[in-house]
Amino acid sequence: MNATMLLVCLAGSAVTGQANKLVFQAPLIDVWSRTEEGLEYRYLMHNRTYLGNNFLKPAAKKDWGNPRVDLSRMPTTYWHDKSPVGMVLQKFNWFPGPENTYHADARMPAAMIGIGGNPWGQLVNLWSEPPFAVLGLEVGAMASYARPGQTIHFTERVPTFVKLSLPGQGKTPVFTYVRDALDRGANLTVYPGEPRAMIEKHGGEKFYHAIIIETYKFPDSVVHDELMTKEAITMLLGKLTEDGVLCFHTSNRFYDLVAILASAAAELHLGCVVGKDAPPRGQRSTRFASEWVMIARKPAYLAHLKAPAGAKEFRPYWQTPDFVDDRLVWNDKGERSLRGVYRSDPEIDKLHNNIYELEDFLRARTGIQLNPSGDLTRFLHGVIGILSDRSARRKNRGFEKVINRGDRKVAFEAPGIQVITTKDEGAVYSYLLYDGIYIGRSYHRPRDPAARGDPIRDRSRFPTTYFHDKSPLGVLLQKYNWFPGAENTFHADARLPASLTGMGLDPLGQLTHLWSEPPIAVVGMDVGTVASYARPAQAIHFFERVPLFVKLSSPAKGKRPLFHYLEDARARGAAVSIFQGEPRPTLKKHGGEGFYQLIVVNTYKDGIRTVHKDLMTTEGLRLLMSRTRAGGVLCFHTSNRYYDLTPILASTAKEAGYSVVVGTDTATWPDDRDRDRFTSWWVMVARKPADLAGLKAPPGYEKAQPWSDAPFWVPPTGMDEKFIWRDNAENSFRGVYRSDPTIDLFGNSVSKLTNWISDSTGIPQYSMYRMMQPVQEGIRAWSSRSARELNREPTAPKN
Repeated sequence: MNATMLLVCLAGSAVTGQANKLVFQAPLIDVWSRTEEGLEYRYLMHNRTYLGNNFLKPAAKKDWGNPRVDLSRMPTTYWHDKSPVGMVLQKFNWFPGPENTYHADARMPAAMIGIGGNPWGQLVNLWSEPPFAVLGLEVGAMASYARPGQTIHFTERVPTFVKLSLPGQGKTPVFTYVRDALDRGANLTVYPGEPRAMIEKHGGEKFYHAIIIETYKFPDSVVHDELMTKEAITMLLGKLTEDGVLCFHTSNRFYDLVAILASAAAELHLGCVVGKDAPPRGQRSTRFASEWVMIARKPAYLAHLKAPAGAKEFRPYWQTPDFVDDRLVWNDKGERSLRGVYRSDPEIDKLHNNIYELEDFLRARTGIQLNPSGDLTRFLHGVIGILSDRSARRKNRGFEKVINRGDRKVAFEAPGIQVITTKDEGAVYSYLLYDGIYIGRSYHRPRDPAARGDPIRDRSRFPTTYFHDKSPLGVLLQKYNWFPGAENTFHADARLPASLTGMGLDPLGQLTHLWSEPPIAVVGMDVGTVASYARPAQAIHFFERVPLFVKLSSPAKGKRPLFHYLEDARARGAAVSIFQGEPRPTLKKHGGEGFYQLIVVNTYKDGIRTVHKDLMTTEGLRLLMSRTRAGGVLCFHTSNRYYDLTPILASTAKEAGYSVVVGTDTATWPDDRDRDRFTSWWVMVARKPADLAGLKAPPGYEKAQPWSDAPFWVPPTGMDEKFIWRDNAENSFRGVYRSDPTIDLFGNSVSKLTNWISDSTGIPQYSMYRMMQPVQEGIRAWSSRSARELNREPTAPKN
């Protein structure tokens, strides 16, 4: 069971607030009722661990069965329809339909099921979905999958959980999944008792098509180790049909149980895959992230498992276990040690609960309300996290390969520059830090040749961070993409074979040139992300003042680049050129007049404390505009935590006689599970308003930022004559400071110290950041106060 420890004290808020209401209570067990968006549900907590929830039927009977408002049958949390176990069970759903619909129920009237031995009863039995078993009832969510006539057997060792779903004749259940399944004619039985003993006694041989095993045991720091031994797995397989699947739910914040099950499967020569689900943000309380291990007699019996429709993640939904060790194989007779699979120390983690209990006590006895996100509370939780992580590492000594698969590695380092490579659930990527500022990232190509070019598994070309496909720049570039397609697909590449682009002046070469996307210039290449948009035969010119950045993307012949956007663009036939030096004179020398359709300008210069002032003066703007063709656009990337550059660019552009529009992307995109898309601000400058007309927000923008009604494209504000910059003038930042760059240096120093401690001691970065967060917030508050002083207009001295 996913030991999801709620970091917000749900129980405490329920006592005083209106959102939660206590429905049932027993030692260490609480059932709460909560309403979200007009829909009420109940959720089960055990020792502050969230075990599952169940929506109530709507108050109006006319709404019962309406899939939009009646969620009482819909499987939720770790067992939802797009979770790994949901995907396994979809194989046995003979009439699938949209979410929260159950067409297979109507195959034959449920009333026929009880007819017994006559032909109709036998026919219904033959035509029902295959039987499955669930070891662990909890709220009974798996009963939502049961169809009329289908056999489903539960085991449950906690009598209270059985009573919550089956309270006895005439009583209303707290959770309705089981009762509803019985009412629609499912052949459902609950066997109270220890799961292994119950399934051995009551489970038929070669009977079930799937057995779902909840590895979580009560209390929350214990697992059902007796179900994960070689002998137990062999016994469970004997209860399955030939192609049946064992589904182990291994979500657990204390232990990595995947390695234990995968090691046992390897020793028994069984098929084994791991399913990891990370639902899009904004799914309310219906879908939780979860981890599952699926075991079958042969790998071929697991080959049908696919990612759910609409999944946008780049890492594989289903993966082969990446580590097995015979020391991790458990037997009925033996120690069954957890050494090597600790994620945290359960004993130390109990201190988190002590803090929550202290908050409850103070609230109940004194009325003092501690802020769960306050500095003191976060500091204490941070210290506990660090102690727990360090203890787990000590317990895991000798098994470092099991637990350190995702550690960071410094791939390149120079004064002020770092390239970090890290692995995240099978996907490897590198990111660039410049003076402590995150500049960009690039995913490595998948090792599996079959995955290369797959828009879901291969993210090596996908534009990330500030330059992603739904950023203001990405939206503008889509205007010139003649054959757009789905995310991470590039149909326009196939317009003409790339081999034709080098034919020179012959007709085919000219045709390819005429039919390619218009040329682009990029001032500040960083990791070369904009090259991901380059099509065969398209010209893209980079102007870069930092020689090391050029070497990182375009090293000497025979050496591999750390960032490969440019190399890949060249390989597909794009005309990529790099001009080194200060951008304004280099662009003046090498940029052809009236040549580019777009010029992308990264305004920051050294980190982001200094900017390219010479490109933002009236003279600089006129030079840049002279290099664009009719209808061309200058795209200034103005994301900057120190300065608000929009008033400066807008005022200066207006002085030069140009039109301006501002693009602001603050959305949290639901398909961006790994935060590849960063928030960004852009200022677009063109000769006349018509050149910027027709720009629209990317599809889904309104839903991606429901907290705001701010449009994606807005006219500039704050323009003033004092913000007009010119060559050979002071060009002050007064009036546009967001923070004080000098004070913010202290924040960078704290970040570097945090990273150094993490690298030196092995304490995970997230634990260190959590502990140091109050310090960073104090520095930010100090910096903001100083910025307000810097923005204040000087007053004339008094006589």
